[in-house]
This record gives sequence, structure tokens and C-alpha cells, in this order.
Amino acid sequence: MRTSKYLSIGFIVATALFMSQCEVQRTGCTDPYAKNYDVAADIDDGSCFYAVDPTSGNCEADLEGNLSVTNQTDDILYLYKDFALITCIPANAEGFIINIPNQELSICLLQIWKAEDVDSQEPYDPDINLVYRQWNIALSNTTDSDERANWLITDNDSYTGSGTLNLTYPEEDEYGQEVIYQVDVFLNSKSGAKLASLQPGVYGKKVSVDYGAHYLFFRYWYSDPNSTSGEITELGWEQQQEVILNAEHLSADITIPFYYSVIGKYGELKIVNQTANAISIYANDALIENIAKIEGSTQGLSIIPANDYTTFLIPVSTYSVSAKSIDGSETIANFKGIEIIQDESAFFNVGINYQTISVINGTDETLLLFSRNEEYLGAVIKPGENSGSVLVPAEYDSIMVMTGNKSKYKLIPAQTGYTVTELAIFSNNEIEYISLWSEIGTNHYRSPVIGDNETTTMEARITNAEDVILSFEYSVSSELDYDKMTFTIDGNLLISNASGEINWTDYQVSLTPGTHTVKWTYSKDDLFSVGSDYAEVRNIELQ
Repeated sequence: MRTSKYLSIGFIVATALFMSQCEVQRTGCTDPYAKNYDVAADIDDGSCFYAVDPTSGNCEADLEGNLSVTNQTDDILYLYKDFALITCIPANAEGFIINIPNQELSICLLQIWKAEDVDSQEPYDPDINLVYRQWNIALSNTTDSDERANWLITDNDSYTGSGTLNLTYPEEDEYGQEVIYQVDVFLNSKSGAKLASLQPGVYGKKVSVDYGAHYLFFRYWYSDPNSTSGEITELGWEQQQEVILNAEHLSADITIPFYYSVIGKYGELKIVNQTANAISIYANDALIENIAKIEGSTQGLSIIPANDYTTFLIPVSTYSVSAKSIDGSETIANFKGIEIIQDESAFFNVGINYQTISVINGTDETLLLFSRNEEYLGAVIKPGENSGSVLVPAEYDSIMVMTGNKSKYKLIPAQTGYTVTELAIFSNNEIEYISLWSEIGTNHYRSPVIGDNETTTMEARITNAEDVILSFEYSVSSELDYDKMTFTIDGNLLISNASGEINWTDYQVSLTPGTHTVKWTYSKDDLFSVGSDYAEVRNIELQ
């Protein structure tokens, strides 16, 4: 019996070995994202392609993708990824969109051959000696246009290599104010090749440029998101100094400069009605509701009931503001030359007595006038200029001037003709929290539960009179590379991809004197939740 049992087992094993030796290993395209994916293939033979068959001459762009190619040559080009033929690119094509899946964010080799240099009978095995362009890049794993890599293919036949520009356009300027203007990036002149079109909040956008010394030109423009016309307002240009790309300098990090204009920007005007009657508010002799910005209708917004107040969001500009009776026949108060600025709320009371003062700015800083309680008084004074007549409550015997970033100040008497010649630096270092995550202990915060494709941010404003070190600890438990925590200071990305399982990690960064905005953000992609699915921050300190 035992011998028979052993013979049976031996027969089964021998049969299995025989059958396995008879299996044929099939070659083909094994990438499920490719157009010609072969589900039965065991070995990838490099034949995958991702658009239409390039050799057919029918070069069709994808509707969405992670790569944009501008072909400035008169030739049809073939694009390869790691020597695998992807698609063809028409001659003189601008912004030709291609999608090359790269879920792992791995670095891949992109190569360009001119179609005339590729054997039509052997298009999947081109002569490496005839390669026209090459670029090593980790393509995005999304088709978001902000993360799309841009590749400019020029007609320079003496080409010696390509470098990478990493373009960053922060969403906040150095004063912590929101950046709202869009920017187009041009190479070497205002009429040169357009490398990219960016919205604020883009970090490290990849653009390939041939080796050489280059100049970048930035064209700024604005389109009101609340407009139904889609009209574009041209703002102006800035220029980047010379950028060198060569074999020793393969990449360059470029932070796009901010453009300062009042177009499209809004500030607040707070009017307190301390009278016993309702009043109507006018700006430049028209009801303020004609220019105020709110969701829905503004009709009736100009009226403030007795002993009440309204904060108006109006375009940044200079106004004469008056409070009148409901029928407009009687002027109760008149405030001239009020400068509405972004991210400040000009504060005025109707029904109290005011005095007129003036201040001369003898410093090299732009100064703003505030009450001692840091209420903005609606006046901005440029270096060397006189404020003109400014109304301040009669009860004030002193006011405060401050720089725009609130890092320097001076208490001055509320009188006419006072000259400010020097400023003091704020003597305190403090953290003011604008928004907090869930507090689970003293100085210990955890991101709240969010859904797919959602983001949550903890934000703080730091005011420091001297060089300080901001320190904190963070931990993350999330889906690796997809659900992640980021950290920014004044819009500059410092922690970019904290994801997966990260135990408590110390972090420190130096801050120069001034006012700084810091943000911890936890964001999720559109699929899956792994781990505890949150980020934590604790022991936030200034040293």
C-alpha cells in the first residue's frame, strides 16, 4: 500500500512538471494602460503604445494628460518612453497633450526621434545614434494641468542636451496676501515660446528646455471668476535674470515673482452706526451696494439699522464714504480719502466726534495708520509723503503707524504735521492660530476626518521681532504617496509629501523677523484609505 501511494504521488509531480514545461511564454504588451494591452502576454516585448498607432501618421493628442509637448520643428516626431514607442507629434504643434501613466511616480526616459530617422519597418527599434531629444523625468500620476510637464522641442540641430526648469508660483505673497493673478511663462523674449501657463499655488512644475543661457519673461493677467464675460485684463510683465542649463547644471528652481496691482482685489470697510436711526452708506456718491461683493443680491445692503454695523467687501481703491439719512437728503458723516487695501478692515464709527490729523512719513517704509487697538484707519503713506487730512476719533490722543507686514511700528501723537523718522521692531514673538485641527491634547492637533478628494488645513500667523526657530513634531498614517501632509511658510513648500506610516518626526526651520503665514495641510486623493488616515502636529514652539 505504501509503495503504491508513493508511486501515485510521483506520477502527479511528474505530470505537473511535464505540463509546466509545455507552457509557452507569450510576449506582447503587458501594460494594462496601453492601447494594445495583451492580457495573455507574459513577457513585455516593448511594443506598447498609448495613443493611436504612431506609424500610421495619424497623430492625435489625448484630451487629458500629464505631458504637453510643443514641437517647433517642421518634422513629425516620434515619442518613446524607455525605448517603447508611444505616439507621434505633428510638425509645428503647440501644447500637444499626451498621457503616459506613471502611477509610481518613477523616473522614466523620454526620447524623441524625427520620423524620417526611424525605419518604418522597425519603428520599435530606432537607432540610438539618431535620437533627437532626451529627458529624464518623473511624470505626474494625475492629468491635472498644474502638474503637467511641458517639453519644448526646438529646431536646434546642434542640440547637446536638455535641462529642467522647476517652476513655482506660490499662492501667497511675502505679506501673506492671496495671489490672484495668472501668469504665462515665455522663453527668451515676450514673443518667444510659451513654456507654461500657471495659476497661483503651483509648486515645481516641470518644463524641459535645451541647454544654454536663457531668460524667462512672465506675462501677468487677471480674469474675474465672478464675471460672465470671461474678459481678461492684461496686467504687465516681469523678467527673470539669466538661467544657465548645461551638463553641470541639469535643473534650475524658479520662483515666479509676484505682480502688484489692485485689479481684482478686495478689502473690507466696517461701518458702525451709533446713531438712533438707520443710515445709508454711499461710496463716491453712489450707494455702496453697487460695488460691494456678496453671494446673491446686494439690494438693500447699503442700509445699516440703528446701533448696528455692516462690513462691506469692496474693490481695493480710494473712496469718499458718507453716511446719509435713508432718503439721502441729510449727510450725517463724511470720510474722505479712505484707502481700502487687501486683507485689512478699515474701521469707522458714525455718531461720534472726529478730529483731523496728518502724518509725514520720513522713513523708507510704506506705513499704515492704526488705532492703538490695531484698527486700520484707512490711510496708507508712502515713503517721503504726507498722509493729507485723516479723520480719527476725537478721543484718541495717540495712534500707531505700522509697516504692511506688521513687523515694525511706532506710537505717535494724534496731531497735525507729525513726522515719523524711525520705527521700532515688535518686541514679542507670537503665534496666532487662524484655523485649528482637532485638539487632542495640550499643543497637540490632529486633522479631522475628510472624504476622498478633500483637503483640510491648519493655519497660523507668526509675528517675530528677531530671528527665531519654529519647531514642531509631526506624524502621518495614510496611503503612501497619495494621502499626504504638506507644510508651507508664506506659500513656500517645505514638507511636500509626508505620507504612509511616519512616526513622530522633529522639524525645525528658521524665520527672519516679520509676519509669516504657516500652513499644515492634509489632502486625500480619489481612491482608498489606508492606516489611520490622518496627520498630527504637536509641540509647536518658537525658540
